[in-house]
Amino acid sequence: MCVNCIVPGFVATPDVESQMGVSAENIDREEVARRIGTVDEIADITQFLASPAASYVVGETLTAQGVPQLSEDREI
Repeated sequence: MCVNCIVPGFVATPDVESQMGVSAENIDREEVARRIGTVDEIADITQFLASPAASYVVGETLTAQGVPQLSEDREI
C-alpha cells in the first residue's frame, strides 16, 4: 500500500474567490511575498504521486506553498 499526503498552501480556488474575493486571475504575483498557487499546480503534484514515476515515494508529506520571492540585492 502506498500512502502520501499533499499539504497545499494558499491556493486560488472558486471557494476562496467567493469567500475572500481573491481569484488567480486578479492576483499580481509580483506583489506578494509568497506566490499563490493554482488548482492546476496542485493537480500536477497529485498526478505525479499517482503515476509510476512516484512508485518509490511512500509515506511522504509534500508541502506545496510556492516560492518566496527573493529581492534582487540578496545573495543566495
